Amino acid sequence: MMISCDGFRHDYLSLADTPHLDALRENGVYVAKLKPIFPSITFVNHQAIATGLYAETHGILANDIIDSETGELVNMFDDGEKFATADPRIIPIWVSNEEAASGRYSGVSMWAGGQFHWGPNEAVPTHLTLYDGSVPWEERVDLALSWFVDPDRPANFVVFYLEEPDSTGHDNGPESPEVKAMVEMVDALLGYLVSRLEALSLLDGTNLVFLSDHGMLGVNRSMTLHLDSIPVPPSDYWHATNSPLVLIYPLEGKEEEVYQGFLTASMTRPFTVYKTENSPEEWHYGPTPHSPPFYIVADKGYTFSDDAWLLNIPEDPRNEMIGVHGYNNSFPEMQAYFVAYGPAFKQGYVSPEDFVFNNIDVYPLLCHLLGIQARPNNGTLEHSLDFLVPTSSTGHSVRDSSSKE
Repeated sequence: MMISCDGFRHDYLSLADTPHLDALRENGVYVAKLKPIFPSITFVNHQAIATGLYAETHGILANDIIDSETGELVNMFDDGEKFATADPRIIPIWVSNEEAASGRYSGVSMWAGGQFHWGPNEAVPTHLTLYDGSVPWEERVDLALSWFVDPDRPANFVVFYLEEPDSTGHDNGPESPEVKAMVEMVDALLGYLVSRLEALSLLDGTNLVFLSDHGMLGVNRSMTLHLDSIPVPPSDYWHATNSPLVLIYPLEGKEEEVYQGFLTASMTRPFTVYKTENSPEEWHYGPTPHSPPFYIVADKGYTFSDDAWLLNIPEDPRNEMIGVHGYNNSFPEMQAYFVAYGPAFKQGYVSPEDFVFNNIDVYPLLCHLLGIQARPNNGTLEHSLDFLVPTSSTGHSVRDSSSKE
């Protein structure tokens, strides 16, 4: 079972009281930093975790993009299926698990893209819950765990998504008391999840992976940049703002004029312009069929003001800070956390301080745990070998060869 807590920065474990996660890492595996891919945004990174692919390959560029055929703003969570599934070779792990053999069933609880139809078979998971923030957390856990004991189609693999502490971090900034309190609530939920697995007699045979998609940076509200203050006519381009990242789609015939306008403005303002075809190599953010010709990224500590979530945050004179992610994926504040527990994982393993585990490496790790063939991906199992229990000739953990994942 894989559990993603959105926006759980790598150091939140030391900023809050987290007895349940502390117990899991003390008796399992703790990797100090899980590195996201660029951009360090939710859907982009949940897809990286599910496929082991960079954005330029899995094709999800941001949470919001522009449909270049219509000029319409597309929210990828709700309306992005045709873009996310355009390449039939892109198959999330929950689909690969079911297609590996008969009698294998996956469950997806509120994970981005879980409801999309993937691959040539247009597959969806056997067990599925769509995102609904109004559903009580413990109810979500109970439903997801019930899939493991379904009398007709028992799941052998479940992914579970929680929207916190990301939402609270956006509203209050990552160092706020509100985030500390929320992290402790998240920890309590994870403790509940473990207790329910134990009550179902599943804990000893289940491999658990706890992680997040990205971290969070505190930004003062006064450091927001306004697109309409840049001397480029808004009627000459479409744009999709994803906090510090803005995708720019010039209208036909305006490409060079719009690009030069933003480039000139960037000389005196805190953002950088990147042609997609010249993206930094380490970002792996090259052109796709849905990429804009260029994009802009705010400097660290700045963000763009017209993202929907930012516009909806009420101003609070007691707290000028907000939380932002989407920056360079190498920034320390963008790093997430990773804890693993179960029969396949060593006990009491702590990664070296300088070791950074890439989230694209999670996919080959999960394939190994599930005993399925990994599809072509950008990750490597090599980065996981130090914290895995040595395996038998069958590829299963010698501590418990009959474990679920």
